[in-house]
Amino acid sequence: AADGFPVSALACVGGGARSALWNQIKADVLDRPVTLPGAASGAAMGDAIVAAAGAGLYPSIEAAVAGMVTTGPSYQPDPARARVYDDFYRIYRDLYPALRASFRDLAEVRA
Repeated sequence: AADGFPVSALACVGGGARSALWNQIKADVLDRPVTLPGAASGAAMGDAIVAAAGAGLYPSIEAAVAGMVTTGPSYQPDPARARVYDDFYRIYRDLYPALRASFRDLAEVRA
């Protein structure tokens, strides 16, 4: 959103999208709905969409997406949890500049 591209929802695919808990955490942290596709194979579906549009089965990639993609489960953000994550993020942003050098030192320590 800071770059002028407001994000109102997320579509997630891949291994991490198989976890209901992880999807709910993403929705809560980002305070945006997370939706999964109806078909689990995101990369293969993307390939099929491009191929279908390229073969002329659809007039555009957008039309192929509209005709081929179905939505699956959706996870809605919990407002109370979203506020807690916002509070933690604000604290993190306040702490990080003061601790940056210490984090760098910790990263250099080898056990």
